[in-house]
Amino acid sequence: ERVELAQQYQRLAGCLEALSERERAVILMSFFADQAAEQVGAQLGISGGNVRVIRHRALGRLRDCMGADV
Repeated sequence: ERVELAQQYQRLAGCLEALSERERAVILMSFFADQAAEQVGAQLGISGGNVRVIRHRALGRLRDCMGADV
């Protein structure tokens, strides 16, 4: 089970690397730094609405990359 979890972490890291720099920044700031869309947008110079769109699309890409089994 630990090996499987480690493999999933490696897979996620690879999927994060496959995102664009902006998508990756939005995902990391939203979920790892626990920042609201408006906070992320202020730091990136974009609107909170744009952050939500980027985040939604990036999560879709991550889901596709990780596969339906995860």
